[in-house]
Amino acid sequence: MEEKKEAVAEEINKNRIVLTNMDVMMLSQQTNVKNAFDKLSNYASISGKVQYWLYRLQKRIASQFKSSDEARIKLAKDFAEKDEDGEVIYIDGQYQFDPGQQKLYDEEIKDFKDTNPDKPAFKKGTTEDTIAQKYCRKNEKGKPIKVNTNMLKLTPESQDKFNEAYTELIEDKEVYPFDKIIISSVLLEKMNAGKPSPITVSEMIMLDKIVDFTEG
Repeated sequence: MEEKKEAVAEEINKNRIVLTNMDVMMLSQQTNVKNAFDKLSNYASISGKVQYWLYRLQKRIASQFKSSDEARIKLAKDFAEKDEDGEVIYIDGQYQFDPGQQKLYDEEIKDFKDTNPDKPAFKKGTTEDTIAQKYCRKNEKGKPIKVNTNMLKLTPESQDKFNEAYTELIEDKEVYPFDKIIISSVLLEKMNAGKPSPITVSEMIMLDKIVDFTEG
C-alpha cells in the first residue's frame, strides 16, 4: 500500500523538482554535480527566464541544505557520548590558552619533551595533556575549555544507530513548488557557444532531477 502511495505521489509530481537531502548535499558541496550546476548557472545568462528559475532554485536548495545540516548535527549530538555535565564529547578538541598562559605552557611542554628519561624532572603520571590542563582556560566549574572539532565521540552501538537515522535523513525528499527547468537543444547550443568548456552529456545527466533537456 505504501509503495502504491509513493508511485501516485511520484506521478503527480513527475514534472516537479523533487530533491532528497543527499541530492541537495551533492549540489551544495564541492562535487561534480555542484560543478555542473555552477557551470549551468554561469552559462544561463543567455536566457533571462532560465537565469531567474536557477536563482529561485539556488535559494531553495540553500534553505533545504541548511535545514538538513542542522538536523544532521542534532542527530549526531543526540547519539554522541556525553560527559558528567551532559555535554557532548568531541574527539581531538584543542585546549584554549590566554596569551600569558600559552607562554607558560609552551615553556613547560618544551622542558617535558626535553627531559632525560633517566633523570625525570616531572612527577610520575605527568603527560602533555595534564600540562595542558594546568594552563588552559577553564569554565566556571573549573573544567578545561576546548575548541570543539566536528568529530563527536560515539560508541560502536550509537554509531550504528546514528548511521541508520542519518540514512533516513538523507533519503528524505522535498517537493519544490515549481517544475523542472526546460532547456531546449537550441538554447543549450546558444549557452555553450563560445564557451571554453561546454556543458557535456555527463553533466546533463547529473542535472536530470532539476532540468529537462529537450530536443528542438
